This record gives sequence, structure tokens and C-alpha cells, in this order.
Amino acid sequence: MNFKHLFITYCITLFSATSLNAAVFTGPHFVDTDSNGIISSEEVQAAFADYYTSLVTLYDADGDGQLSINEKATMRSDRQAETLAIYDADGNGELSLSERQAIREARQQAIKSAFDADSSGQLSDNEKSVKNEALN
Repeated sequence: MNFKHLFITYCITLFSATSLNAAVFTGPHFVDTDSNGIISSEEVQAAFADYYTSLVTLYDADGDGQLSINEKATMRSDRQAETLAIYDADGNGELSLSERQAIREARQQAIKSAFDADSSGQLSDNEKSVKNEALN
């Protein structure tokens, strides 16, 4: 499983009100499951394993427990449509440079929020370490 890809997908859709995101994530600090203020690599892996499982459940049309090329294409198409619905401010069906910048800013905020276990608004050395381990 590619955690970086899954995390970027999550970041793009973090601020949308999709049923998938609502079902999987309870807020930006969903990763710190034991609420100890420290996000472990195990918590990150568990969170994204749950996210991946939810994606498979949602898009596995033939019920084989895997995503085929066609099922992945459907998922990508849905995600692209969601992204356009959220960030295409002028409604022209394309993302302008400023709209793409809004996605980058939302992505950065999502990364910061997801790994800021102590809600300080800044990532501590431990939080940065866990983030780097998860995304690299």
C-alpha cells in the first residue's frame, strides 16, 4: 500500500463532506487513536489501512476484495469530480493556477492538522518524524 498516495488523496478530499470521509475520519486528529498526544507510525499505518479498506469497500464492484483497473478508474474519476466540485471556483470544469494553489494550501493544512497530535498549531520534532516516515 502506498501511504503517500493514500495520504495525498485524503488531503485533497479532507475538507469535503463526502460520505466516505465522514465514515472513516472523525476529525483532523483521527491518527492519534490512543489520545496520548503522540502519533506513532503504527497509528498512521492503521489509519490509512482503514482508509484503503473503505475505498475497496466503496469501489469493489465485483466483490473480490481488490480494485481492478476499471474499479480504480471509477475511483479516480469520482475523486477528480469531487476535487472539481470543491475547488473549481469559476465552474468552468478546469482548475486554474489559483484553484490549484487552493488545493496545495488545503493539502498542506491537512498534513499539518493530521499530524499535529497535541493541537499546538505547529508540528513538534516527533510529529514531523512521524509525518516524514509516513510520507516518504
